[in-house]
Amino acid sequence: PEYELLEARAALEVRHRGAHKGTAVPWMRERLGTEGAALLALGDDDTDEDTFAALGPGDLGVLVSATAPTTRASARLDGEREVHTFLRWLARARRQGRGEGEPATLRGRAVPSRGDRLV
Repeated sequence: PEYELLEARAALEVRHRGAHKGTAVPWMRERLGTEGAALLALGDDDTDEDTFAALGPGDLGVLVSATAPTTRASARLDGEREVHTFLRWLARARRQGRGEGEPATLRGRAVPSRGDRLV
């Protein structure tokens, strides 16, 4: 009774009823000392919605799906190719200390301006 079975694509997912991906957000902030940093969370299924809901206003939640109708994420990418493009852009922007425009594939909210403090 203390565990629950979740629906997942091509997986069997079991978790403790008191834990979900959203509870990881404050845990990560505490463990990593990321106070003041923006968190970036990318996810592609229903279990990631807990994470998106736990993010703060300065964080960026990105749903990776071209078809999911609703989400708590603040932005979307259509698929793996777009994720790769976005992450390459983000790495380049961090190395150069600035982002030259947003990647065309990111739909929704802007990338947090504190790119140097993005976890």
